Amino acid sequence: MKGLISTLVVATIMHAAYGQNAKSYFDKGYALSAKGDFRGAIDEYDKSLAIEPANFFTLYDKGLAESRLEEYRAAVNDFTRAIAIDPKNVPVYFDRGVARAHISDQRGAIEDYTHAIRLGYHTYSVYSYRGTAKQFSGDHKGAIADYDTALYIQLHDASIYNYRGFARDRSGDFKGALSDYDSAILLNPKNDTFYVNRGFVKNSQTKYADAISDFTKAAKINPYNVYVLINRGYAYMKLGKYAEAMKDYDRAIQLAPSQPEAYNNRSNIKKEMKDIDGAIADLDRAIELNPQMARAYLNRGLLKVQKNDQSACEDLEQAKSLHSSEANQYIKKYCNTGMGQ
Repeated sequence: MKGLISTLVVATIMHAAYGQNAKSYFDKGYALSAKGDFRGAIDEYDKSLAIEPANFFTLYDKGLAESRLEEYRAAVNDFTRAIAIDPKNVPVYFDRGVARAHISDQRGAIEDYTHAIRLGYHTYSVYSYRGTAKQFSGDHKGAIADYDTALYIQLHDASIYNYRGFARDRSGDFKGALSDYDSAILLNPKNDTFYVNRGFVKNSQTKYADAISDFTKAAKINPYNVYVLINRGYAYMKLGKYAEAMKDYDRAIQLAPSQPEAYNNRSNIKKEMKDIDGAIADLDRAIELNPQMARAYLNRGLLKVQKNDQSACEDLEQAKSLHSSEANQYIKKYCNTGMGQ
């Protein structure tokens, strides 16, 4: 009997030490995470999980650390293990949704955000994030509805007005989009992205002078924003101000030499200035950078037609294979009847 009691005492002590080690590793991980050493934190969490593999808090905190390191697939895995232990914990669904969105699993992200909402997680963040996931999924109306709810909860958030403006633009509500961008700028007049987005809508409405005004304001805030230069260059081109447009595209290419859109757009300026060879060279570079760029193949094919280059039809066929809606009419015009006829 005495031996049995001794064995139980030893086992109890060993179990207590076993649990204490797991907690001590967790505490070290938590402290490192608080200091921003997420890699070190993960190492400590792994040690804790080797001893106590079914600890919700360790798995959850490890997932958060992995998210901070942008290791989203690992984070999803650990959040999923945590949910299996405590399926009623609300924030973990939100955090797994964020991680899923980062690996382009928008459907999974929407499911997680929706589940968090059903469990009572009614924050403006969860509606805003779900709206963005819907936006990436092409559900513009659903995105707008979520942004409406987010703004009902948090009225003075410039970023949500910006997101809703983008969704409204994509759904064809240009007036609503401009109104949202106006609100975003009123709340935060020093954000260059808001001016770029508003200018983009004005470009699409052929209000090029107004668009240039917005892009110029954005450039003053952030002179290194390449999209400012590309979009303002387009507006200048549509107004026939080719020198100004060329200056913007040259600067955009200088800042981002791997940006195919800048080369494609600059080729249009060179075409207008009768520099056909220069325009083709820009399109060569655009296609090299993005072989799936249908517009670049279409534009290069049409320029080759002007030079009576028989490879023009190859470019037009490639544009068609990449779903260019205009390519077929030019193939019928130039390739089926003979070039130059």
